[in-house]
Amino acid sequence: MSERTDLLTGNQLKLIACAAMFCDHAAKALGIHGAAKILMAQVIGRIAFPIFCFFIAEGFFHTRDRRKYLFRMLFFAAVSEIPFNLAIFHAFWHPRYQNTLFSLSLGLILFLCLSKVESYPDMPAVRAWILKGLLIAGFATAAHYLRVDYKARGLLVMALFYFLHDRRPLSLAGLWSGVILNLNGIQNPAALLAAVPLHFYNGKRGKLKLKYFFYLFYPIHLLLLYAIRRLVL
Repeated sequence: MSERTDLLTGNQLKLIACAAMFCDHAAKALGIHGAAKILMAQVIGRIAFPIFCFFIAEGFFHTRDRRKYLFRMLFFAAVSEIPFNLAIFHAFWHPRYQNTLFSLSLGLILFLCLSKVESYPDMPAVRAWILKGLLIAGFATAAHYLRVDYKARGLLVMALFYFLHDRRPLSLAGLWSGVILNLNGIQNPAALLAAVPLHFYNGKRGKLKLKYFFYLFYPIHLLLLYAIRRLVL
């Protein structure tokens, strides 16, 4: 793919997703109400998840060590759980809802299983697709009962980006992800807006190496919001 320097790099897209997620969590952590909450949590905030799902798929296909990639994701998911509970639920322990990194980690495990099925070249195509369908259904069910963020719909979005991560324009995958996130009713209509920044992705990472910044941003911004709540409210 030729470089398009006038469009968005991977780092820029991730920063957009981080900013959208910060708006979402700020509205919830700080108890913002009314039109401001709708704008921050239900419009801007809904852009983040499809973008993160796309980059998890990108990372999976481009990382040198998929097991280390999964370990890092699980590690930061575990580290982020208490900050997530404090910021969003104002308690150390809240087993009824798990943070987004657990959703992404479960998706990574699904990717490993799907790639394992694809590693058997002699398997008939119909059997392979049946196995993939069963895997996706099983992981979506697990996401529902484990109560990870976005539950089954989140795992379906992950699967979508696994199969379409190298297709262009990415805006189509972004639109489909928005459709999936609204399968149980029009609760996340603004998720469709993720198609816009995804459309302008130029396929390049960007000049700066910000990998660990994005890992650390998740727990740190949650702790920051919790601290602001304690100081201000």
